[in-house]
Amino acid sequence: MCGINGIIDFEKTKTSNIHERILKMNKELVHRGPDNNEAFHNDSFALGHLRLSIIDLDERANQPMCYKDHLIVYNGEVFNYKEIRKELSLEFITDSDTEVVLKSVVQMGIDWFLKRANGFFAFAIINKKTNTVILARDRFGIKPLYYSYLDNRLIFSSEVKGILASGLLEATFRFDKIEEYLSYRFILEPNTFFEDVYQLESGTYHIYNSSGVRKVFKYWDLPNTVESQVKNESDIIKELSKKVEEAISRWALTDVPLGAFLSGGLDSSLTSAILSKNISKLKTYTIGYSKKNYNEFDYADIVARHISSDHTKLYDDLDNYNEYWDRLINKKDSPLSVPNEIPLAAMCDELKKNITVVVSGEGADELFGGYGKIFRLPFDKKRELSEFNLINELINSYSYMSKGFLSKYFVRQSKSFEDCIKKVYDTSISDNDFMYRFFHSIHIKGLLGRVDMTSMQASVEARPPFLDHSLIEYVYKTIPNSLKLKWNKDLPPDEMKAEQYSEIYDTPKYPLKKVAEKYLPKKIIYRKKMGFPVPLDDWFSSLINQLDLSNGVYSNALKNTVNKTVFIEDLKKEKRYGQSLWMLLNLQKFYNMYFKKSWKW
Repeated sequence: MCGINGIIDFEKTKTSNIHERILKMNKELVHRGPDNNEAFHNDSFALGHLRLSIIDLDERANQPMCYKDHLIVYNGEVFNYKEIRKELSLEFITDSDTEVVLKSVVQMGIDWFLKRANGFFAFAIINKKTNTVILARDRFGIKPLYYSYLDNRLIFSSEVKGILASGLLEATFRFDKIEEYLSYRFILEPNTFFEDVYQLESGTYHIYNSSGVRKVFKYWDLPNTVESQVKNESDIIKELSKKVEEAISRWALTDVPLGAFLSGGLDSSLTSAILSKNISKLKTYTIGYSKKNYNEFDYADIVARHISSDHTKLYDDLDNYNEYWDRLINKKDSPLSVPNEIPLAAMCDELKKNITVVVSGEGADELFGGYGKIFRLPFDKKRELSEFNLINELINSYSYMSKGFLSKYFVRQSKSFEDCIKKVYDTSISDNDFMYRFFHSIHIKGLLGRVDMTSMQASVEARPPFLDHSLIEYVYKTIPNSLKLKWNKDLPPDEMKAEQYSEIYDTPKYPLKKVAEKYLPKKIIYRKKMGFPVPLDDWFSSLINQLDLSNGVYSNALKNTVNKTVFIEDLKKEKRYGQSLWMLLNLQKFYNMYFKKSWKW
């Protein structure tokens, strides 16, 4: 796990102070790689790398790494790199996956490598003779990669602040993305809140020729889900158990201490239980709030005792929350997406004292229908006698701020999020298939941004093995949707909607729960999903005075001059009024931090 930076000048001589620029870019990303800081430059390009040593701790594995006139800067882990190395029949001077990535691409081509690679990564490879460049990102975008192309010059970085630190462009705010954030909590790739700064899309690579002309290649996509009836449930559960165990074991590869998040929910509990079979006294961590229903400590304790882990329990509060808030926005280069990013970051700061790699449970809900209230919308559509628009119902269920509140106060700007949802729908083979593809191609991006920032700000590598692509391909191609989210004995009454009957009349993540039965107590496996709540409604009166509707971020977003008293009264009517206020404050803090100063030099 590392941070990468680069400036490629396709006109070769017009970027002044290129060495100083790459050093400043590196300085902004030290938290991503405190173990080594290096840069390489000539008249036409500069590459920077910050290393967090995980596999092969030898300094010969430092970067930028060179092979046959090619240089690589690389962030991530390829867990099957030793298997790939055997296919190459080449000599290697390190035991690192970096060298395997570089030599695979140079000798066999980018497609050959990407087809085989199992892991998460973002990298750049440049031919220093021809000035041609490859940028690539893993299948789900677990590792970030941002880029800007201006004046025939490519600038890229693991974080937006790296690009800004180059001094080659100003930070210009995308006012048209405000409603997208307030509705959906994050900006969907390839966009960002910064004009002319983009995310490399997941499962994609770019090739730039010597003149800077770009070609974009999509190398992976989700397969279709299976709609057939279940015929061999016991065989499916047995094979799934093997696949899950293999994925978690594969993603535990490391040369440094490893631990696990343990919330007490199914996903983190199962992950921790499997890891504990091979790691004596596995270190596990949980965090929450002292108020009832705002922590899962009792459940985490049950699991920790069951698997005999070395468990750490942390408490968070409003003072600690405020202390972290601005710092984390500065680390993420965007408004925070979900309130629990702050306690997660506090937990990562604590676990860094003992471990460098942490395994998490992200991806299981998306894979096995864990969000039953939304995954059941296709069933509600079938029963609905009046007109039922699945896309609209999904958007209404998924949005945090109501469309009524947003339309009353904010100028309607961008429909790119909705357009992306419609595109996923148009390429799905059924309504049920659409739900899984939506969560894996759209929703998961916000979760992964949270995981990367909260862990990397503490110089910790977080790994979500339920996003192992071979596991996902197996589940999509083999396990029928009707088994993932399985009805119990009776169907719900016709007047009930998904939000009322889910987890009562059905069992979300049924096959994963059956796998977990050999590892965990049933009271952990079959309890109702809780999530990770933060008491924002309770803090509303403490936070509301921070809201400044005259702030510049709202100058082009609000329709008219707004009466703050009426605005707050309407805000309190929102279903998630505490989180709605929290998001408005995030936007305000973010704008003040990035767009009230000059970056160009």
